[in-house]
Amino acid sequence: MYYKCKVCEHEEARGCLPTVTCGVYLLFLIGCTAGIAAVTARMIRGDAPPQALSFGWWRLLVVPLSLVGALVGAMILNAILELMEYLVFAFRRCPNCGARRWSWGYTRGFGL
Repeated sequence: MYYKCKVCEHEEARGCLPTVTCGVYLLFLIGCTAGIAAVTARMIRGDAPPQALSFGWWRLLVVPLSLVGALVGAMILNAILELMEYLVFAFRRCPNCGARRWSWGYTRGFGL
């Protein structure tokens, strides 16, 4: 991501998060969210015998709600990753002015 010094407007691209908005990164976050949800469900459920799930007409509600839940989970995971990266970066001194005042990370948007 890009970070800008609030004092002298110096801009740096640092960290491990992408510097452009990307749909592939969103798919990665959704996959991580689904994996975390699956592991959590297995931990809560324990060693219960497998059962055939039949939602019937309820799947008309379950599938869209699970997709919305995956998107919300991806947004939360992205916010956590951005916060961790910012906290690591925020303690650096600006190479131009020496201040430790950095903006929140941002992207250039779809690489355009």
